[in-house]
Amino acid sequence: MDRHKMHACVAHILSVMLSASLAWAEPPSLTFFYGKHLTFRSIGVPQRCANILGNVQDEDGINSLTCSINGGPERALSLGPDTRRLLNTGDFNIDIPWPELLPLPDSNIVVITATDVVAEVQQDTVVVCYTEGTQWPFPTSVDWEGLTVLTEAAQVVDGQWAIEGSSVRNLDIGYDRLLAIGDTTWTDYEVTVPITIHSIDSGGYNPVSGRPTVGIFVRWVGHTDDPIFGWQPLTGWNPSGALGMYAFNTEAGGGERLEIWQDAIDESGKTLSFGVTYVFKMRVESLAEGDHYALRVWPEGESEPTKWDVVYLDETRRASHGSALLLAHHVDATFGNVEVGTPSELPVELAGFTAVALAENRVQLSWRTLSEVSNYGFEVERAAVEPVGFTAVAGGFVAGHQTTLEPHDYAFVDTTVSQGIWYYRLRQIDLDGTITHHEPVRIVVSGTAAVTEADAPSAFELLQNYPNPFNPKTVVSCQSPVASYLRLAVYDLLGREVAVLIDEHKGPGTYQVEFDGAKLTSGVYICRMTVGSFVESREMLLVK
Repeated sequence: MDRHKMHACVAHILSVMLSASLAWAEPPSLTFFYGKHLTFRSIGVPQRCANILGNVQDEDGINSLTCSINGGPERALSLGPDTRRLLNTGDFNIDIPWPELLPLPDSNIVVITATDVVAEVQQDTVVVCYTEGTQWPFPTSVDWEGLTVLTEAAQVVDGQWAIEGSSVRNLDIGYDRLLAIGDTTWTDYEVTVPITIHSIDSGGYNPVSGRPTVGIFVRWVGHTDDPIFGWQPLTGWNPSGALGMYAFNTEAGGGERLEIWQDAIDESGKTLSFGVTYVFKMRVESLAEGDHYALRVWPEGESEPTKWDVVYLDETRRASHGSALLLAHHVDATFGNVEVGTPSELPVELAGFTAVALAENRVQLSWRTLSEVSNYGFEVERAAVEPVGFTAVAGGFVAGHQTTLEPHDYAFVDTTVSQGIWYYRLRQIDLDGTITHHEPVRIVVSGTAAVTEADAPSAFELLQNYPNPFNPKTVVSCQSPVASYLRLAVYDLLGREVAVLIDEHKGPGTYQVEFDGAKLTSGVYICRMTVGSFVESREMLLVK
């Protein structure tokens, strides 16, 4: 065969093969997580954008993904993974601000176009409808079991979610899986929801994600370009309120604990277990001094505690309003039925109220507050023999600290008392005149007390160990203003008890005890003092 004819034959065969290959090439495949007919804002406005979530796949690879709204210009879409909102390969999330959409009775046509690397094209259409002028009712509740479609009661911001009986669960585990509930116009409210943690994603310990967390975000209005700029979808979160969460910190990062991101932590040592349902309650309220956030968590089925686990006062007022988010950040969790209502009263939280009989028929009263909200002050009242018929003690008013999230110690000495049995109580007065009476204490005044005013500590306190850092011994000091059962123990960062220094009934006074860490490895240890409801912790550094 002529060489030229041979080349022509080979070229023809290659052309036929290429044509056949292209004929058999499959176009990209588009999947929409929540269907192709989406309805938003039927009961309110949980954030500033609509979201169309989905995934695109092609065996040859995707060259581009775009969308067009109501025949408008094409806009490029990002594909996952992007280390943030787009978790899996091929994931996309179309943020559409409400002003770009037409409200009902009009519908919006969003055309998504996917092109693969061999120029095969796939187009699909999503119809988007939204109702204008709605505002989420307040108070509100969400019963997942009564829903046929998840989006009837929440707007999915990120991730794949599904109803499981009376709960909702994130099906993918990664960065900020989010459900928005409520209205961006909400200001002061509290959210209560049972949460069960099943597992965490070990990949959540990366520079972008930080660590796995789960909880409730309040005062949310939607993603922005602050502090993360120029991404699609938008990835910033400012301005927004605060996240009440359980954080799976590393040991070096403080260990597992409750937090209000990024401003307050729970130092009580409380930890949560996998597979156990806990009730999370997160509240926000605007006060004269700033925006007050508070979180408390307790096992489902137990009585709700009166004490908040973590409190935070935002004096910068970084967000004045917003909806609520259910958040699973690198955590597999189920969220139960949601209740949103008026924030409950914030009492002045007392850590203890004690009385000590001093010489010369004097009584020293001591108390500590863990936090105060609009606290004008305390009036000391007393009653003889029985805890009834209390009257104010002359000169017994002690000014409060108005609103503060720091512990404060108070003391008052009653010099007008006679011998006998006495009951004392605190009459706490808010700035608006609201009165709260705290539980009384009983004291016997005999005139022969051995404790002098100078000897009796004014408050419970755990002092910093000395020396610190230490190797291998250090001295721990603590003080108690009253006779009480005192426990002083040392724990590692996993919460395991490594030493008990004091565990017995002690009279009022200051106590010192030596701690020997010769058998322990270098690192941070936690010394914790417990007297009744009073708990205080200090970090100690052992360096060998």
